[in-house]
Amino acid sequence: MRIFRNLKKSRQLQLTAQFPNLYDLACIEKFEDYHFLAVAVFDHWLTRGEYCEDRPSKDEDQIRFNLLMGEETELINFRFRGSGIRPYPLFREFTSDESKESYIQSRGYSSKNFRRLVLPDLGAVYFESWDYTNVFYLRDVKASIKIEEWARRVGVHCLE
Repeated sequence: MRIFRNLKKSRQLQLTAQFPNLYDLACIEKFEDYHFLAVAVFDHWLTRGEYCEDRPSKDEDQIRFNLLMGEETELINFRFRGSGIRPYPLFREFTSDESKESYIQSRGYSSKNFRRLVLPDLGAVYFESWDYTNVFYLRDVKASIKIEEWARRVGVHCLE
């Protein structure tokens, strides 16, 4: 069974306009149009030793945050298509609630398997990252209020 279905062309164009420079953002090259916010299971940036010590026990906290996020707002996956200088985003919706939950609960242990999502209602781009820290890039800093509320509800922390 497929997890994703490509969005219609009109919605692709709408999301591309809503989230400019998405490829640059994914490459961590240019994000002046965005506000940075990280959500982590720890209350501070980790040292290498701290990451190695606590690794297995923190998956559940991050999954709870991701599940809450999926319940409270629309999540749209994206990947990049095309070759050359400027690949373009291809936005995909989940085929069912079960596929969304399965995707959210799976853990990417390599960077190529990390989740990438946009949250159109909040104008936010979400990247899963290392050390139980996930990164949001927000078009409007006011969206951080909702994300911070989700973090408090599940017991994770926001870092800037």
